[in-house]
Amino acid sequence: MTSPRSSPTTNASAWQALRDYLAEAYSNQDMRLLLELTLLAEAGSRLPDERVSPQEYANTLCGLIQRHSGYPLPEFWKQLADDRPLRAPEIYKLRAIFEAAMAASGRPPPPPPRPARRGQFTVPPLLTAALITAIGVAGTYCALARTDNPDLGKPGIECNDGTPSATCTEPRSGCCSRHGGIKRVEPK
Repeated sequence: MTSPRSSPTTNASAWQALRDYLAEAYSNQDMRLLLELTLLAEAGSRLPDERVSPQEYANTLCGLIQRHSGYPLPEFWKQLADDRPLRAPEIYKLRAIFEAAMAASGRPPPPPPRPARRGQFTVPPLLTAALITAIGVAGTYCALARTDNPDLGKPGIECNDGTPSATCTEPRSGCCSRHGGIKRVEPK
């Protein structure tokens, strides 16, 4: 919420209604968190000690909103509704009061917040290409690593029962001993 500073655009009754709502619906600690989530992360350090009355705390919070953006921004209203879903009718009424006051002052209401894009994950094309290449390399490595043959470039020995020898790359005694011996290849 990095809107430029502007003069307050709403009347005092709208701010008073917001102060009353905040003091009733939020604890001081919750108001600090609300301000940090919707205005500025460091804004909480500008609030009074949490031992003051909720009315004083809400008054200071509203003053910070007025100095920062002039009016509560859409993110603020969204956070209020998310925090207190059962009080949504009250929140919408408060927002309508602010929007009416802004319209009366000649300033258009802020646009509604954009819906959060959930479930969509996009990957840059270069990352996609790198991922596909890595999967291909890993698959090839795993396929080659499954053979016990250290000399992968050399042809293997075929046993009489048709299975390849897992240990021999050259004919010698003991190769394919459990498979009927080495299959003889007739010269062509």
